[in-house]
Amino acid sequence: MGLQLTFEARDTSNNALDTRLGVEVEILDINDNPPVFQSNTYTINLKESTSQGDFVTAVVATDKDQSNTNNGTFDLKIVSITPTPPDNLEFFLEQSGPTGIIKFKGCLEHEKSKKYTILVEAKDRGEVVQLSSTCTNIITIEDGNNHLPVFTGQTGAGSIKERDRGDVPILRLQVSDQDTKGTVAWKAKYTIHGDKDQNFRITTDPDTNEGVLFVEKPLDYEDGSQRNLSVSVENEAPYFSCKVKGRPAMGLWNVVTTGGVTLTGEQPLLSTRQVTVTVEDINDPPIFTPTIKNVTVEENVEVGWYLETFTAIDLDRNHANTFKYVKEKDPSDCVAVDTKTGKITTTKILDRESPYVKNNVYQVTVIAIDDGQPPMTGTGTLNIHLKDQNDNLPELEMATMDMCLSDEHTEVNITAYDLDEEPYSGPFYFQLQGDDVKGKWRIDPDNGVVFLLINVSYTLSDLSFIIRYSIWALFLSTYLQLKSEIYIHLSQIHLNSCSQFLQFNPSTNSLS
Repeated sequence: MGLQLTFEARDTSNNALDTRLGVEVEILDINDNPPVFQSNTYTINLKESTSQGDFVTAVVATDKDQSNTNNGTFDLKIVSITPTPPDNLEFFLEQSGPTGIIKFKGCLEHEKSKKYTILVEAKDRGEVVQLSSTCTNIITIEDGNNHLPVFTGQTGAGSIKERDRGDVPILRLQVSDQDTKGTVAWKAKYTIHGDKDQNFRITTDPDTNEGVLFVEKPLDYEDGSQRNLSVSVENEAPYFSCKVKGRPAMGLWNVVTTGGVTLTGEQPLLSTRQVTVTVEDINDPPIFTPTIKNVTVEENVEVGWYLETFTAIDLDRNHANTFKYVKEKDPSDCVAVDTKTGKITTTKILDRESPYVKNNVYQVTVIAIDDGQPPMTGTGTLNIHLKDQNDNLPELEMATMDMCLSDEHTEVNITAYDLDEEPYSGPFYFQLQGDDVKGKWRIDPDNGVVFLLINVSYTLSDLSFIIRYSIWALFLSTYLQLKSEIYIHLSQIHLNSCSQFLQFNPSTNSLS
């Protein structure tokens, strides 16, 4: 660095320039500035699984002294590491100009030290005096999963009653893990082996890291009084390992690192525990096989007719129960159940046309009650399919009809119905009864249309009629006859006008 000066000589009378002299003064630098880091403290979080030779952090320093002199040139080095690293770890610094890059050789182990404080010095090369400064690098090692959990114990009864399920734990399994509590490297993950029917499930207690075993599906004592399982444990985070094999004088060390496998290249051997669950016997309910039975009979079978027998079985092997059979559902109270044998017979006539019969089926349910403690029940259902018989006579749709007496053709249509199904419900054959209808009435036997003969003169007393008739229903190629009567009310209105009718009252045999 230099200083340039200019001197001029001028005439005093006219101030004219006479002489100009230039002087250059060189200022010699002295070492009066130490190198200074951009930051006094650097904080770094480093994963435990970081590989050797990877970048850890960088420090940068500057010196205000002349850069091309020893006063402005400085060297970076690590002057201290606290705590002292174990023998499988070594930090080092690589300098490139004003920048120093910190790296390491070997393996990081959170369990040996969670944090390292590295003091880096920048010292210039001053010839008279050397100036320096330092910066602090705080490196925190984040724990990784380089330790597998190990089973240490078991608590709980390890037993459950058959058919029980829910949120009551059967047992709890304890493990230990050297990794940091609460991290994914510490959190346990359990797996059940040997549970082919998937009767069990296991969860992890987030506070204690214990494995908690539950029943997912109810167990049956008759399938075995014990269930033998094995449970393995691993961590949520993948397992990794690191081991130093050699320390050459130059370059990085000989290190073997693995992820998800052991150093031999095999899957890590997980800690496993054998577990035995005891199933406690309780009183099983009786069961019917099959639970639903079907029987077909004709309606109107005689009282005492045998229908079916329900027999229950007991799944309990330790104690044989006896059963009592009782009727549960019988809406028309038409069957009886033998309490000892389960035999079902009729106590009333079965009627297919009963309102309790749906789609030709009458349904009865039977329960079996055992003598265990506590008593248990099982239910069976009997569907009685009823075959139709011709046990219902035809009936009129209407018992009272209105007719108009006019000069024109006059008729009325009589319709009938039958509660039975085909072929017992028709066709019908209609016939008028008695001598008093001759010459006055005529009926179509096939469709029940009654005609008033218009060539007959009527008096007032002729205006009400009780017509007796027969309806014939075909049954197995034979006609069955129903005799009945219908009231026909007449009103004498001429010119084909039938807007008014006289009403006939059968009880008083009069018109109104």
